[in-house]
Amino acid sequence: LRPGESVTHALDNGRRAYLFVVNGELELNGQSLHGGDQARISEEAKLSFATGKSDAELLLLDLP
Repeated sequence: LRPGESVTHALDNGRRAYLFVVNGELELNGQSLHGGDQARISEEAKLSFATGKSDAELLLLDLP
C-alpha cells in the first residue's frame, strides 16, 4: 500500500486470517502494526487496512 491508501477485505463467516507486515507501518481495524509484526485474526467479518505517511507491504492469508 502506498502512503494514505486503504483497502478492505471481507472474511466469510467462520473464516480466519493471518497477517504478516513485511515492512512499513499500517493500521488493521484501528490497531497500529509495524514491519515484522503479525496478527492471527478470527471472529472478524471485515479487515480494514490503512497506511500513514509511508509505504507498507503485507502478506494476508485467508484461512478456512
